[in-house]
Amino acid sequence: MNEEFKAIEERYQRIKENVERVRSSGQDVRIMAVTKTVAPEKINHAISLGIDLIGENRVQEYLSKKRCVSSCRDTPDRAFADEQGQVYH
Repeated sequence: MNEEFKAIEERYQRIKENVERVRSSGQDVRIMAVTKTVAPEKINHAISLGIDLIGENRVQEYLSKKRCVSSCRDTPDRAFADEQGQVYH
């Protein structure tokens, strides 16, 4: 397995463990993978691990990756916010 993919899996596992601790206290938590400067194959790997919320801070970056990225349960283009916080639907 590619070392970068293995690192993604290890980080995701640590985050999931922390999320489960928070959820056990009754709080709702979701994980968003922010994909600035991340290649589509790494994004697809994160999706295969269970990430279902993807964030990109520039519309043109999102559009260039959209065709190469697997679908998430929550469609990533449902809403998009740029770096100033302007939300696009």
